[in-house]
Order: sequence, then structure tokens, then C-alpha cells
Amino acid sequence: DAPEIIPDPFDPSKKRKPTMLVTDLTLRFDPEFEKISRRFLNDPQAFNEAFARAWFKLTHRDMGPKSRY
Repeated sequence: DAPEIIPDPFDPSKKRKPTMLVTDLTLRFDPEFEKISRRFLNDPQAFNEAFARAWFKLTHRDMGPKSRY
């Protein structure tokens, strides 16, 4: 049971307990995803590079060939 430390999005004077989504739990408890999560935990630079590449790919999908950007 966690303490109420998260500000309520609608009333800043209230605090809420942190929660985890099924996707969060999967990253921790699924054996395959845990390997990936731990690799990024131990190598933050690898995470930064992978995230930057994925973000670039996501935000440039509709721009056509690379010659356009």
C-alpha cells in the first residue's frame, strides 16, 4: 500500500496513490519484457538512443522519402 503522493489532476490540493497499469506490470513481470526493461535500466544511453530513433520514425512516417526532411 503506497502513500498518497501524486497530485490529483483536477484538484491540486488533493493527493492520490500511485497506480500501475497492466502495461506497467507487464514490463516488470513478463519474462521477455523484463529482459528488455532491465537492459534499458542498466544502460540508459541505449534507452535514449532507441527512444530517439523510434520517436523520429513515428513523427516522420507521413513525410514520404527522407529527401523531404
